[in-house]
Amino acid sequence: MELATIREIMTKNLFTNVFQPIYHLPSQKIVGYESLLRCPLVKSPDVLFHAAQKHGGVHELDMSSISNSIQTFYSYYKKKQCE
Repeated sequence: MELATIREIMTKNLFTNVFQPIYHLPSQKIVGYESLLRCPLVKSPDVLFHAAQKHGGVHELDMSSISNSIQTFYSYYKKKQCE
């Protein structure tokens, strides 16, 4: 995978973030969420991150993923507040 493809994935938001709940087993309550990157163009997020690392773009991909994760979580939280 070329750096241009990775940048296109980031600029066109061709990836999503999904949230895996983190449970506190003794209380059986959700105590947080882990954000996981998903992209339909690659089999695994590892493929995307390894390619980004190979081309020196891993920091850019990290920042794009973090930004998207925050925006996605905020949108979900805001929507829940309105219900």
